[in-house]
Formats: sequence, C-alpha cells, structure tokens
Amino acid sequence: MSMSVKNVDQIKATVRQFLQRSFHGKTLTDEQNIFDLGLVHSLFLIQMILFLEKEFGVVLEPQQLDTSALSSIERIASLVCEHAVSEAV
Repeated sequence: MSMSVKNVDQIKATVRQFLQRSFHGKTLTDEQNIFDLGLVHSLFLIQMILFLEKEFGVVLEPQQLDTSALSSIERIASLVCEHAVSEAV
C-alpha cells in the first residue's frame, strides 16, 4: 500500500499549518530546515511528535527518530507516510 501524492500534499499542508501556528505565522518552504532556523527546542519537538501521532494515527518510536527526519515539512511528510504504510501492513 502506498500513499498517494494527494495524501502527501495533505500531510504537508497539515504539518505546515501546525508549524505556522506554532511559529506565529512564519512562512516555511517544504525544504527549509526548522532546526537550522532556530525555531525548535526540545519541548516543541515532543509537542510536534505528539501532534503527528495524534493527527495521523502513527506511532513514532524514539529509536526511529532523529532530528534529520523531523527537520523539514518534506521530511516530516515522508516520515508520516513511511509509518502509515508500515503500520497498515
């Protein structure tokens, strides 16, 4: 089972909305590294993981996560898609 492009775009849009709310309306491209921009601290990282799990129904295990997997809208969407597919199997 694979995620369609429409689903990936929907994931990106949802993640973008969450990040923009959290970053007080800052506009982000899909590829911008939110860590390099200095927008993320450890507590926010936990909040973001909880949001992703609740919003998309995936379980993100700590050993499967590193900051590079959560560094941009593009990478976050890929991570969610990867976990959604593996949990559907």
